[in-house]
Amino acid sequence: MKRLVIFLLLLLSIMSIADDLKTEPQAVNNDFKIQALQQHRVQPGETVLSISEHIHNGQIPISDISLLLEDFSRYNNNADPYALINGKTYYFPIYTD
Repeated sequence: MKRLVIFLLLLLSIMSIADDLKTEPQAVNNDFKIQALQQHRVQPGETVLSISEHIHNGQIPISDISLLLEDFSRYNNNADPYALINGKTYYFPIYTD
C-alpha cells in the first residue's frame, strides 16, 4: 500500500511538471505610458503599492511592480519606495494603457 501511494504521488508530480512545460507563457503587456503625476500626502500604514492602487481605482495597469517602484523613485528625487515618511507629500505616476 505504501509503495502504491508513493508511486501515485510520483506519477502525479511527473504529470504536473509535464503539463507546466507544455503551457505557453502569457504575453505581458508593457505598452503603458505615464499620463500624469498625482501628489499624495502619506498617511500611517500606506505603501507605494496601496497608494497607487487607490489612485488607479484598485488595479494598476502595469504587471511589473518593480517598474512602479523605479518610476516612483525617479519622480521623487530617488526617494526609497520602501521607506515612506508619514505626512510627506510624494508624486505618484498615473499610468494609461
